[in-house]
Amino acid sequence: MMQKEKILSAYKNLTLPAKASFWFILMSIMQKGIQFLITPIYTRLLTTEEYGYYSVYVTWQSILMIFATLNLGAGGFYNGMLKYEDDRPAFISSMQGLANVCTLVVFSIVLFLSRSLIELMGLDIVVLIAMFISFLLYPSFDYWAQYNRYIFNYRPMIIWTVLFAIVSSGLSIVLIYIIPDKKYAVIFGTVITQIIWGGVFYIKNLLVGKKLYNKRYWLFALKFNIVLIPHYLSFIILGQADRIMINYYCGAGVVGIYSLSYTVSLMLSIVVNAVSSTLSPWTYQKIKNGDIKSVEKVSNKVLLMLAIMVLLCVLIAPELVMFLGTEEYLKAMWIIPPVILSCFFSMVYSLFANIELYYGKSVYVTIASVIAAFANIILNAIFIPLFGFVAAGYTTFICYIVLAVVHYLFMKKCLISNKVKKIYDLKFIIFISLGISVISIGLTFSYNFILIRYLIMGGVIIMVILFKKKFINVVKLIRKKE
Repeated sequence: MMQKEKILSAYKNLTLPAKASFWFILMSIMQKGIQFLITPIYTRLLTTEEYGYYSVYVTWQSILMIFATLNLGAGGFYNGMLKYEDDRPAFISSMQGLANVCTLVVFSIVLFLSRSLIELMGLDIVVLIAMFISFLLYPSFDYWAQYNRYIFNYRPMIIWTVLFAIVSSGLSIVLIYIIPDKKYAVIFGTVITQIIWGGVFYIKNLLVGKKLYNKRYWLFALKFNIVLIPHYLSFIILGQADRIMINYYCGAGVVGIYSLSYTVSLMLSIVVNAVSSTLSPWTYQKIKNGDIKSVEKVSNKVLLMLAIMVLLCVLIAPELVMFLGTEEYLKAMWIIPPVILSCFFSMVYSLFANIELYYGKSVYVTIASVIAAFANIILNAIFIPLFGFVAAGYTTFICYIVLAVVHYLFMKKCLISNKVKKIYDLKFIIFISLGISVISIGLTFSYNFILIRYLIMGGVIIMVILFKKKFINVVKLIRKKE
């Protein structure tokens, strides 16, 4: 009882940004949790080909959305909130107008090239039309959500966001039983929910902002976001283009198996994103105060914590695959180690990228992303035809290593320019990165020897228990408002 009162008291004493940060992380966990729990239902009601078709759709949607909406809800949105703080509602509603114009232009191009694109994408024209209808409306919900995130108004945002995940998943399951061609069910379940949510908030934003066109706001958004398109596109290519190439070389059924391996990494990606978003402002503050030693020390411990999580995920890969899918998906377990390691290296590169951004060199982030994306396409084109879909997991892993190395070189350039000797312990980062990579890939040989794997897993769990207090202290240290 006393412990409960202490927790409640500590929560009440948190600042509004700290409370909002807590709830936003919890919201992300709930979203990913719903996605994680709904996957076993999809994989048991759909064939691997049908599930693969949905995965290909999601990939193309991510790519086309960048051009159709310019990702106006990211990039310069917060800058717009700051720059036009006296007219935020008008800025938001005018972003809707700009996004609509971009969507219609891109849709016209897609229609003109529809025959070639349908063959390239492996999608039907009906699905493409549904996708672009959602592009017209759904970004409005994103603008509303980002605005509420900006002002730390977390309650309505969390309710509507989690409700969206529940409704879209529920509707998709219902449509699986109704629609004869089940490969469309999950797509239409998601799109219908996006149109409803987007339509509601499109009207809401427009009623408050009262304008769809504002020359000053449009020019600001265009200048800010167009230069970021290569960065956004590169990250989509790095994270999802392998599905398109697997679909081309191996077919939709194999895409379904491959996509399941990424579902396994969802929870670890939540941890990485949460730690990265918290560590970033903390790092800036420490560098500003000249306390570089703390940055080095905490970063080492964060990577060690993450390495142990990677080991646990790799060790239980076969069980996770069987939970999420059926025996048809069992081959996905061989891709999980490189996919999980990609999450680890995304944390490594974010440490270096934080320093680049601190010194205002955002162009370095874009260059690094483009290099890694091109490397991913080239490696996939070479190795998928030779070794099959498993190669795609390893090419992505290699490209995340490339991303980390390029970011390190750019970070070093920033440090030299600003006459700073060093911030991170490079020897430790290399040691932990090399160690966890070799061990994780080596553990794949234990997948056919369950007793050995469980013994190793027990050792890792004991290690977690022994060092539990140190891990908690790291989290507390990062969360200090110093």
